Amino acid sequence: MSAINLASERFLRNVGAWQSIARKQPFTSMSVSEKDSFAHFELRADDVDVSHLGYIVENNQIQHALISSLQNSDVEVCFHQKIESIAENEQGILLVLDEQQMLFTRLLVAADGANSWLREISRIPLTSWDYDHTALVATVRTAEPHHNVARQIFSPKGPLAFLPLWEENLCSIVWSLPPLDAEMLLDCDEDEFNHHLSVAFDMQLGLVSLDGPRQLCPLKARFARQQVKSRIILLGDAAHTIHPLAGQGANLGLMDAAALADILLSQQKQGVSIDESAVLRRYERW
Repeated sequence: MSAINLASERFLRNVGAWQSIARKQPFTSMSVSEKDSFAHFELRADDVDVSHLGYIVENNQIQHALISSLQNSDVEVCFHQKIESIAENEQGILLVLDEQQMLFTRLLVAADGANSWLREISRIPLTSWDYDHTALVATVRTAEPHHNVARQIFSPKGPLAFLPLWEENLCSIVWSLPPLDAEMLLDCDEDEFNHHLSVAFDMQLGLVSLDGPRQLCPLKARFARQQVKSRIILLGDAAHTIHPLAGQGANLGLMDAAALADILLSQQKQGVSIDESAVLRRYERW
């Protein structure tokens, strides 16, 4: 799941993908509280004169919509092929794929995730640190409806988010925990997990029950010290990963894409070569 903010929504609309995304759930307010405390903060869409603050969307739905948009354009899309090697010269980059197909390009965008192979072989230095937390992710059913509210509660062990989904009693949870606690909650039986989760959430939505598998994701911050190296451009998680606390990981990646597209289209209209180093530095500064 991803929390999609208003800027990302506009971007996805502009590239023709938003309309095809299924089961997107708007949230109209955010509620942040502290466990066993009166501390509480709420932000409503009405407070900032908008109809909603964002959407909770399944990642695979975003991917399907973007791929469909690409396939309906003049972009050639190749699936299920890996890059075996890359070689660069003054004119551009030659890619050799695993079926021995060769492609030549003036720019190569590395959007291949947090453990980017392209970043590694390009020897782009990476600053990283471990948050010493693991995210436990699952879909749950709640006794009470979510009312389109994105909720987050802070406890000494870490934050727990309940994100509203397309059914009124269905939520996606992201629970940031010390690794040993996360492993225990992954392995315990469902009844025990449901009890721990309901208590941890201060019963804000009543009793909670699992509605699917539990998954763990170790949390690590990464920041590439170069976003651009020669003709290779890092984008999204290949360039940066952050804690899911604020729900901004996917939004940062989409804004990277928007920034790069804006710069390249602008330079193309001016007749400037898109692979000039000054053009690419504009993206890196942005």
